[in-house]
Amino acid sequence: MWDPLAPRLEENGVDTLRLALSGHEQDAAALATTPFTTWLAEMRSAVAELRGRADHVCLVGYSMGSTIGLHALAEQLVDSAVLICPSVSVSPAQRAAVGVLSTLRVPGIPRRLVGTGNEEDPGETLPVSALRTNIDFKDSARALELRDPAPTLVVAGSADDVASPNAVAEVLGKFPAGTRAVTFAGGDHALVDGPLAGWVADLVGEFVSSSGQAG
Repeated sequence: MWDPLAPRLEENGVDTLRLALSGHEQDAAALATTPFTTWLAEMRSAVAELRGRADHVCLVGYSMGSTIGLHALAEQLVDSAVLICPSVSVSPAQRAAVGVLSTLRVPGIPRRLVGTGNEEDPGETLPVSALRTNIDFKDSARALELRDPAPTLVVAGSADDVASPNAVAEVLGKFPAGTRAVTFAGGDHALVDGPLAGWVADLVGEFVSSSGQAG
């Protein structure tokens, strides 16, 4: 996922640390048993590690990683942040569906039916408990208050069916006026490793370099 982005940052002299969150590089069952508080603890630990070797820490989060980024900004842990395809929105239909599936003890549902953005294997079954965790995590981010957040760049795609323009607007609404936002026309949820990845990488690299110099 980060292959197009991390090398470009490193070519520009930016030291990178890729954080693999628990449950996300394993099977779906592992994801279903991991609470979102574990991901936040892993983020805090990674930032603390970077503080020991860097003057400026920028968190670059994609999709759910952007939700983690919102927590980092609210806790004022980082010096800047890039949120790619962010969303904290949960439709009433999604919330109701997960509630019904949980009540009926349905173990899982194909990804394509819930719009989780996995184009490689849309037929993969996602545990309903993982969907519940995702909703709870988004709810936690929606409740955050961003008081004097670090400089932030928000990157989105106009054709993203997971982080829709309205969903991105909700995230932007949490920031003071003037927060930089860039929307790629025709871009979908695969911004970081799709056809527009090079453009996204250049944009992120420019922001990280400039925010680091400013800090």
